[in-house]
Amino acid sequence: MRIFGHWGEFDAPYVVAILVCEKLNLRKLVDFLIDTGASRTTILDSDAIQLGIDYSKLERLKEGTTGIGGVVDTFILPQVKLLFRTEDGSIHEE
Repeated sequence: MRIFGHWGEFDAPYVVAILVCEKLNLRKLVDFLIDTGASRTTILDSDAIQLGIDYSKLERLKEGTTGIGGVVDTFILPQVKLLFRTEDGSIHEE
């Protein structure tokens, strides 16, 4: 099985997934940059705003997340599922 992807910004590989979080009543499309060296799956703050996520309903990770630009505040989305479209058009749940 192969997951459908595309080349996007920064000349990098992306996949589109449906982000599902029943606790926050979310079911929306999000573009994910493929980063094989990442230890966490993350979304940008701009994606969170576009998704309408209310940070006050989320648990804050005490240590934040460290990247090339330093440490940023990090919030945990509870019980998330990612649904991916495969090359044959079916949906794969992860």
